[in-house]
Amino acid sequence: MHSISLFFTALCALLLSLPSAAAERILRVAWDDYPPYQIAPDGAQPGIDMEIVQAMAEHAGYRVQFLKLPWSRQLLLLKQGGLDMAMSASKSPERARYVVWTEAYRPERVALMAVDGRAPKVASLRSLLARPVRIGVIRDSVYGGEYGALLGTPAFVQRLEFTHVNTLNLRKLYAGRLDYLIDDPVTIQHQAQQLGGARLVQALEINRAPVYFMLGKPALAQQPGLLTRLNRGLAELRRSGQLRAIFARYGVAAD
Repeated sequence: MHSISLFFTALCALLLSLPSAAAERILRVAWDDYPPYQIAPDGAQPGIDMEIVQAMAEHAGYRVQFLKLPWSRQLLLLKQGGLDMAMSASKSPERARYVVWTEAYRPERVALMAVDGRAPKVASLRSLLARPVRIGVIRDSVYGGEYGALLGTPAFVQRLEFTHVNTLNLRKLYAGRLDYLIDDPVTIQHQAQQLGGARLVQALEINRAPVYFMLGKPALAQQPGLLTRLNRGLAELRRSGQLRAIFARYGVAAD
């Protein structure tokens, strides 16, 4: 009897030492102030991207842990394995060294924005090389189009002022320390309204392209089936109409 008791005691200890098959799976997802796509995880309207991620993760059997981080920090942690996913991400050869992308989930426009009546519309970014303008951009962002082509031109890069958040660029724009800024016009207009600043206008559309959720390769190596499960979840959201319904709640077109 004593030996049987010892056997069951040892068996219980062994079972407790093993990882649970039903252990909760956490998806670490970074966000920042980027309305209407990323607003606040605990808000009544957390943001389009955040609602989509929550629904995709649920389909994949994960719980999302949102971490507020500036964009450059997000990229660094994706490289190092300290983060699983970043949102609203564009593709680039440099990023392909350390991330993979889900299927595209929404379109994005990139535009040159200015305070109404303060700076003129332009025919191209190259035309700004003839003027001593200052253009605010987010560090480590991929804007594509003519912007990407001009990054090899020193005279253009000298006109760029890099920051980590759009709200800082907006404050500098309103204070007259910038002539233009570049980003998604939907986001810029939302943030301008939050600051209570003057009306902004689009001076030039730079690019239109799809955006993706971006998964770090180091983290993905520990969860090899994650990308497939997330893409299946996204496909189900699209098939069921839930994806379009999320966009509709924010008054934004899904395509």
